Amino acid sequence: MFVQCFLALVVASPNYTTDQSALLAFKSHIPYDPNNILASSLPVPDDLFHRLPKLTMFFVSSNEFFGEIPLNLGECRQLQYLSLSSNEFIGFIPRGIGNLTMLKKLDLCQNNLQGEIPPEIGNLGSLEILSLGSANLTGSIPSSVFNISSLKRLGLSDNQLFGSLPKDVCNSDLPSLEILSLARNQLMGSIPRHMGNCHKHIVKNQWPLDNENPISLLRGMEEITAARPKCWAIWKSRNAFIFSGKPLNPKETIEATSVGVRDYLLAFFKGEIPSTIGGLLSLEILYLDLNRLEGSIPQTFGRLISMESLDISHNNLTGVIPKSLEALLQLKYFNVSFNRLTGEIPSGGPFDNLTNESFLSNEALCSAPRFIVPPCHLGSTHQSRKRRLLLLTYVLLPIASILFAMAITFASKRCRRRSENHAAIDMSPTKTIATIGYIAPEYGLEGLVSTRCDMYSFGIMLMETFTRTKPTDAMFDGDLRLKNWVDNSMADGVAEIIDANLLRPNEEQYAAKIQCVSGIMELALRCSAESPEERMNMKDVLVALKKIKLQYLTNSVFEREKSTVEGSSTTSNKKSVAMPQVAKMYALPIPDALTNALFK
Repeated sequence: MFVQCFLALVVASPNYTTDQSALLAFKSHIPYDPNNILASSLPVPDDLFHRLPKLTMFFVSSNEFFGEIPLNLGECRQLQYLSLSSNEFIGFIPRGIGNLTMLKKLDLCQNNLQGEIPPEIGNLGSLEILSLGSANLTGSIPSSVFNISSLKRLGLSDNQLFGSLPKDVCNSDLPSLEILSLARNQLMGSIPRHMGNCHKHIVKNQWPLDNENPISLLRGMEEITAARPKCWAIWKSRNAFIFSGKPLNPKETIEATSVGVRDYLLAFFKGEIPSTIGGLLSLEILYLDLNRLEGSIPQTFGRLISMESLDISHNNLTGVIPKSLEALLQLKYFNVSFNRLTGEIPSGGPFDNLTNESFLSNEALCSAPRFIVPPCHLGSTHQSRKRRLLLLTYVLLPIASILFAMAITFASKRCRRRSENHAAIDMSPTKTIATIGYIAPEYGLEGLVSTRCDMYSFGIMLMETFTRTKPTDAMFDGDLRLKNWVDNSMADGVAEIIDANLLRPNEEQYAAKIQCVSGIMELALRCSAESPEERMNMKDVLVALKKIKLQYLTNSVFEREKSTVEGSSTTSNKKSVAMPQVAKMYALPIPDALTNALFK
């Protein structure tokens, strides 16, 4: 077939004796066989392009040509289409290629070239297709490439390119660009804002570039920071999906078509999930797991009514699961495991059919028992406990201290006005020196008011917080008081008195949490000693809390590493939708939220 094409060119141009002799000379290098295929590898003659100055098209793709690309390639100034792909060419791309100003298509992909992309390619003002994928090229992408305003398709995937992309790619730099393929390189930096303009014509099971595969546009780049383009190609580290459409516009509808490709290259993306994804109304599959995404789940996801599979597990997402997701009635697979989500799990719509495997390792979530998370009792959720503790620590205690100091000052001034004969103050068990009214005798057995009284109340407050009991509860009658109950229970194990919502025997880092809470309870008992002289001061309390925190973090890290090693051999496949079965890099669970709030 190859020889027949050249013979046809020779017969069609009888007047061009130079072209005829050049083509016939090239033909003489080709061993002909009955099947019209090349029998062996052969080089391209060095003077081929020198002898073909009026050549307009040259296609030798998918053969076994080897050697270097002739340096006199630039002498074919009328050349419009050049395809040397899928051969065994080596060496550098000739810099004389910049002389081919009429060239519309240049395809050198799938060769064994070396060196960088010559900046002279920027002189090809008529170029529409540039395909250099899988060509073993190195270096950065020349800035001159982004000056070719006529360029529609740019394929540079599967090379060793590094550096970053201009911010205005697909906009002012390359206004005509429709397809950009940069997969499996070493590029860095931000995804350009107008990247959504670069994939308007990607169709399912079809890829316009020669010798390319329908792969994700930017999959394979490491250290990419997610920007917020108008229309998005969706990336996943181990599965690639491409979605086509126009830039988001209130008057236009986004038509999203997914193309799934199996691949096992690792990529990481950082930043927040853009809310503009909610405009892809036809989106059916979205996989963003195993990345470094942060922030909350966008409320706009509730508009993706065609969504069937959504996986955003193994990230650093926070906040609540939007109730707007209850509108996704087509959703069959949902996974937000191994994040830091909080609050109540939605109960309507597709959530009626989900299991606990969709919400693993989000310790601050709450819902029905079938999800194996704590119940959402009013005031007992993580956020409620945290807000209550912060309110008590930073608002109520300072206000109470100020009011208490004002009362002491007022009482002291009143006492000084009294005469010596009337200065005696009742020392009955229900009165305290220099005060007006009743104050509990535990504040000081000697009847003297001091800052040690505040330490007593601080110790009682710690006991109330971690045991979820109050001194006024019905169980504390007669001689039994909250402090005595805690003191007597320490010998049998602090787990017996701690709030069940804070400690569960089967949860991760249980031993570290037990040791941490035991230290806090011992500290509370020392702060609420009967004698004021035996109570700790706040400076010593702060030092003790820091030591408890350091010990807790040390024990937590040890237990996490131990559980990670043990769990890596027992990890099971958890995805039920058609998708590659890959090993999950399970994230470590966060420390107990309430303890973190106390230590801040």
